[in-house]
Amino acid sequence: MREVRAATVDLSPSLVEWLSLIRYQVLTAEEQSRRPAPSSVLAINTIQDAVEAILSLTLQHRGGVVRNKPDFLQLFDAVMDSLGKPDTLVAFRPSLVAMNTIADTVGGRPLGPPPVSEPAG
Repeated sequence: MREVRAATVDLSPSLVEWLSLIRYQVLTAEEQSRRPAPSSVLAINTIQDAVEAILSLTLQHRGGVVRNKPDFLQLFDAVMDSLGKPDTLVAFRPSLVAMNTIADTVGGRPLGPPPVSEPAG
């Protein structure tokens, strides 16, 4: 059996704080996804925020450059450029496009009126 060694990395207190916040966002999204509709739709926005935060941290750690206030996909593309566009990660782009589209729809528009119950009778 092959021995697996854990890599040790010195993490700044600021980075640990950000990683903790991202973990909290992921756990919150998981909890939100279990709620009944329409509350459960908030999970997509929360998980997108977590992905965006980890992309930002990755880009910062890699020393990548992106213009001020990049949109979600520009951030992903900048991270992929900084990593040399690994196929295994670039393959996730279509899924991230879909997630971003759904999150923009949920976050940018009202969910609409609640369904109207027909009177019993």
